[in-house]
This record gives sequence, structure tokens and C-alpha cells, in this order.
Amino acid sequence: MERSEGVCSPATGDRIRRQAVQVPAKGALAVPFAVVPMGAADIPVTITAQGSWGLGDSITRSLRVEREGAAHLEEMSYSLDSEERLSRALEIPGELPPNALPDGDFKMSVRVTGPGPPLESQTQGLTHSQ
Repeated sequence: MERSEGVCSPATGDRIRRQAVQVPAKGALAVPFAVVPMGAADIPVTITAQGSWGLGDSITRSLRVEREGAAHLEEMSYSLDSEERLSRALEIPGELPPNALPDGDFKMSVRVTGPGPPLESQTQGLTHSQ
């Protein structure tokens, strides 16, 4: 397999990796290899077969990678009621799942509810930190 942008595979390393197989005349053989997409795209994948005398052949096909999966909802509740009526800071974790595509669509929302005056006046000054 030749190097290709958009995938992580044995071909992306520093060394050239080869796999020796015996294919009978007019025969076929499946040779598995790992390919990990780095994002949703049409990625050209080129495979080259080479004989013992240096003669060979190549084929290029497009690997279509699409985003899929189900929405993941996780809810956490925090109490911000302070008996001393002092200000309070709260850090809300937002970690991506390990199997997520690096360029995937991720959304995080925060809902604030409570009694008292309208929350718009109480949530002024909230900051986003990374």
C-alpha cells in the first residue's frame, strides 16, 4: 500500500513495509491490512503487487469514509447554590470519545435552570475555557 493523506496505515511509517505472498497463476489471494481514516473523505488507496523479477502492477480505488453513529447524550447536574451568596466557579468537562473522527461534528450544550430572576442576568460573564 502506498502512502495516502487522510489515513493512518503501515505505509505512513518511516520504513517501507512489504508482505510476501504466493499467488498461483491465474489465481487470487486476499491480503488484509489495517487502514484508520483520519476524517470523512474520499481517500485514494493504491496497492502495488510486484513479482520476483521486479515486474508488477498497481490499482487505485477510492475509499469513501462517512460519518456515522448515534447521538450520545450525557447529563450531569451541579448545584450552584451558595449559602454564603459568594461567587462560585465551575469547570464542566467535555471530552471526546476515543473512537471519534478527528474532524467530526461535536456539540456540547449547557442548560442552566433555577428559581429567581431571569437567568439571562445571572449568566452574564460566563466564560468558555479550553
